[in-house]
Formats: sequence, C-alpha cells, structure tokens
Amino acid sequence: MSLAVDQIRSRVILGALASLGAEWRESRIPYDLFPSYDSRTIEHKALCVGILSTDFLPSRQSSATGIPATTRLGLRWAWRLRVDGLSDDYTAALVGEQTVCKALAGLEAAAGNPGLRLHLISASRRVVAATESSAAAALFVGDIQCEIVHHYPIA
Repeated sequence: MSLAVDQIRSRVILGALASLGAEWRESRIPYDLFPSYDSRTIEHKALCVGILSTDFLPSRQSSATGIPATTRLGLRWAWRLRVDGLSDDYTAALVGEQTVCKALAGLEAAAGNPGLRLHLISASRRVVAATESSAAAALFVGDIQCEIVHHYPIA
C-alpha cells in the first residue's frame, strides 16, 4: 500500500489516541522539541510522533505503486511524577509504556489502518526535572521507536 510519511504520522497519532483513550492527547510540541522546548507546557499523558528517517529499498521503482521504503518513526510521551509519589508514579509510567507499545503494535488491526503494520524497535526513557511552576516533581519521558515498510508515493 502506498503511504506518504505525513499519512503515516497522522494515522499513528489518531490510531494511538483512539486506542489509548480520552486521558491521552496529542502534544502541541513537535517530536524534535519534546520536552526540551518548554517542559511547563507538557501535559501528563501527552504524546507526539515524529518521522525520523526514510530509506528507499533497492528495487524497480514504479510511479504507479511508489518506491518501496522503510520509514522509522518515534513516539514520545510524558507521564507526571508527583513529589509525594515518585516511585509509584515511575512504576505507573512503566505500565503506561507497555500500554503505548501495545497500542502501536495493534494499529493495523484498528479500523481504517490497512497496511499500517509497525515493527517496534526500541523503547527508551528518561526523567526530566520539572520547572518551578509545575505541580509535578518531574516528567517521565518515554520514546518508542518503530518502523514501517510501505510504498513511498512518487506519482
């Protein structure tokens, strides 16, 4: 199936949010600036998706079907760590990470996402100190990387 990278990004965001539920929302901050741009504006259970790279696979290239490609993308998300519950919130954030991975792995099966089979590659995490004006002590920031094999449209 031919999918442009903007379509992949949009479908991953919408599919992940639909699977994760109403508590989750898309961040206004793009992937490359999340959360370093302004950690005060990062919300609990906010996520963003970035397209990291696209590699074109050697094969016959057809304007009708597009160029076979592998696109790598990342999904970053935040979880609030409260001052009075750092350890418990950290554990909850790890459970949240598993929930996000499960949502990404199930995107193709979700309605309206044919051909969107993501292969999970890695999950990394870090804790970022919150700013003074934040109610949280820190933010747990997860970063899940995955890839999709698709046809990159050239027509």
